[in-house]
Amino acid sequence: MAQRATVQIANGNFNYIQVQNTGDETQRVIEAFNHMVAELEKRQEQLVRTKKLSSIGILTSGVAHQLNNPLNNISTSCQILLEEGDKADPELMHRLLSNIEQEVNRARDTVKGLLDFSRDRDFAIAPASLDEVAERSIRLVSSHVPSGIEIQKDIPKDLLLDIDIQRIQEVFLNLIINAVQAIESSSGLIKISARPDQAAGMALITFEDTGIGIPEKNFDVIFDPFFTTKEVGVGTGLGLSIVYGIIQQHKGSISVESKVGEGTRFLIRLPLHKRV
Repeated sequence: MAQRATVQIANGNFNYIQVQNTGDETQRVIEAFNHMVAELEKRQEQLVRTKKLSSIGILTSGVAHQLNNPLNNISTSCQILLEEGDKADPELMHRLLSNIEQEVNRARDTVKGLLDFSRDRDFAIAPASLDEVAERSIRLVSSHVPSGIEIQKDIPKDLLLDIDIQRIQEVFLNLIINAVQAIESSSGLIKISARPDQAAGMALITFEDTGIGIPEKNFDVIFDPFFTTKEVGVGTGLGLSIVYGIIQQHKGSISVESKVGEGTRFLIRLPLHKRV
């Protein structure tokens, strides 16, 4: 049993092992394995929180930038209404008030997106629209995407997955930011697409970018904690490790295809929603 447990952990399976009350060395080894698994789970949670705090810092600066536009539009509309006073044309007044309402809703949605992401919740699976998760993620990170980089999304609106929305959103944010940082030229393309594989009961999600690519020798280590090829201060090396852990939590898989100088494609498989 001890040998089987060792192989299990070596293969990345950190499930607890049932302890039999044999009172011998085997029991003590299995108990030690279970203690190690508990410690690994605790460290994984700490890594997730560390990376999430980093992501929140990045997104907060972007949200502040995103709020400037609606606030400026609201301010301009209010100034016009104040200057016009009672002489304001009813049609103009209605148009300006509608604009104010629209910009308030826009600002509210931006702040709500950040609050939903930053809220600490227990892992909870529920049916969710993958397209909506992708849309919220793109909106949150949009201010960090240079104008020359285009993000294309091709996800069926009726594609439902059994996921923890907050954590899958973190996967999307990490992969988008990673793709943006990989595109070193002034222009580029990020494509996010998904298709259901009903026979397998999975959805195939792809993230493609036209960045600098990843050397094949790094394929086996890019999901390792703290591995990074970025300069000091640019990346922590936790992003893809966190992505990998979240996908594993969902009983899914992630792999990478890349060519140096041409770009990278991440392929993710996640369970489809099981209709009762």
